[in-house]
Amino acid sequence: MVFPAALLLAAAVPLTSPAAKDSVPTGPNAPRAAATSASCRSPMLDYTSSTQGGNWTTSLTYVDIPEASVTFEQKKAGCIIVKFDGPAYVFGTAVEDVAAFLDGNEMFPGEIVFGSGDYAYWNSRAASWVATNVTAGAHTVQMKFESTDGQNVNIDVHTTAVWHN
Repeated sequence: MVFPAALLLAAAVPLTSPAAKDSVPTGPNAPRAAATSASCRSPMLDYTSSTQGGNWTTSLTYVDIPEASVTFEQKKAGCIIVKFDGPAYVFGTAVEDVAAFLDGNEMFPGEIVFGSGDYAYWNSRAASWVATNVTAGAHTVQMKFESTDGQNVNIDVHTTAVWHN
């Protein structure tokens, strides 16, 4: 499968470590890098789809989203693309961040706001992450979420898909 270059924002950026997150400004007012276009040929797909609801957290640091892990075999070095989707629900002024972690390292573009505001209903969301120069061999992608202010945030039924070589 070939993904249009427009879908891959700055695909040439390497993985970042969780420690790097502390040294890089984040949030809506953080400086943004210019978009980079690239091509990523990733013909294989592995995914997990969960009907487990009630995935709540008030954690101010990332915790695993239950049943949102995909282990795959990268046949040759190259890029991978991760897509995560599912409904989010947050209370009051809470903000819910979601991020993809490849073998424990946060993937580009890092955390993505998945839910915010005072919702009276579930809101479907989807987001994507990319990693380049992923070595051949076994790897695991784990989706994680956090509450930015300690209020309840939720991910309900969800799918994590990983396109790879």
